[in-house]
Amino acid sequence: MAKVFLPSIDSVTGNGDGTFTIYAIVGFSGSDVVGGTDISPITPIISGSDSPIDIKNKLVDAILAEAAKFGYSLVATDIILPDFQKGN
Repeated sequence: MAKVFLPSIDSVTGNGDGTFTIYAIVGFSGSDVVGGTDISPITPIISGSDSPIDIKNKLVDAILAEAAKFGYSLVATDIILPDFQKGN
């Protein structure tokens, strides 16, 4: 089983169509991660009209897809995200 931590968003690029690509690095750790730890980039695309929950869900989906690509066993409750919503 793996766990993952997304420490921060590295950058955001406007795509010119009302969407943005988020660039971030996530850190995986756990018994099914070779060597115990691994890092990998994710690049979800969000819309300017997405709510904070929509953005969180897109980040989680991108992380789960990246974990699946490497064969890591990961569930959404094992993903640690910082709180990005303004005011918190």
